[in-house]
This record gives sequence, C-alpha cells and structure tokens, in this order.
Amino acid sequence: MSEANASTMTRMLSIDRNLATLDDVRIAYVRDLREKAAGRGGDGQAELTMMRVRESRAKAISLETQNLERTGQLVPVDEIEPLLEQWVIVARAEVGNAVRKILADIQGQHDIDIEQSSVDSHLAAAYRLIGAYPGRNTLSDESDADGDAAASRAEMDTAAH
Repeated sequence: MSEANASTMTRMLSIDRNLATLDDVRIAYVRDLREKAAGRGGDGQAELTMMRVRESRAKAISLETQNLERTGQLVPVDEIEPLLEQWVIVARAEVGNAVRKILADIQGQHDIDIEQSSVDSHLAAAYRLIGAYPGRNTLSDESDADGDAAASRAEMDTAAH
C-alpha cells in the first residue's frame, strides 16, 4: 500500500493518519474488507440486513404456503368462492325463514300484528351489512344503497321460497 493510498484509506476508515502507522492502516483496511465481505460493515449494511430479512420472510411464507397446499389446508379462491356464495344464499334463506316463523309464532301466541315490511327492511339492512349478496362487497357508497336494497329484497324473496 502506498502512502497516497494510505491517506485515502485513513480518511475512509476515519483513522488519524498522524497516530497510525502504515501497518495499522493496512490492518484496519483488511478488517474493513472482512467486515464488508461478511455483511457486517459498510454504508449499505442496514439495507442489506433488511433485504435479507425480507428474503427470509418470503422464503418462510413460500414454504408455509407449499406445505398448506400439499396438506389440503390451502384451497384456491376459484374453488372456494362458489361454495361460499352457495352457503351465503342458503344462510340468507334460512335466516329469513326463521324470522318469518318466529313472527308467525309471536303473532299467533299474542294475537298481535307485526308489520312484515318493517321486518323485511331490518333483514335487508342486516344482509347489506353482512355483504349484500354473494360476490359483492359491503356498500361503501350511500347513493347505491336504495337500488341495492331493492335488489337485495328481491333476491331474498327468491332465495327464501
């Protein structure tokens, strides 16, 4: 290592050139190279560490996903979505039927009239909050609520019979 190169290295390694010998600079330089090669030094160390952590997490997630697929615990959305939609239709029909039966029992036992449209309105609101109907997300725009409520009521009536 030349004196000029040693001066450059002392600035880079933050070594006081007046206190360090040429051998001290060489040793510090070699140690710095070892640290960088081992991934423990340099300006990009934090970034390198974060990249390694992300890579490690990605590998772990990938392995876990492969294991879940292999054991049948992870099912593709394309396979499960039709089943969920069917389940929602049946669940809505059963809830509507149960409410109608409860209303009929209350009306028969207590000789009172309960307005069916009010009950249907409450059911429609509950269905909208649960997900309106299969394949749709919950309503986020109030302007669409009235049109979707009518469609939901019509679908509920169809599913209930």
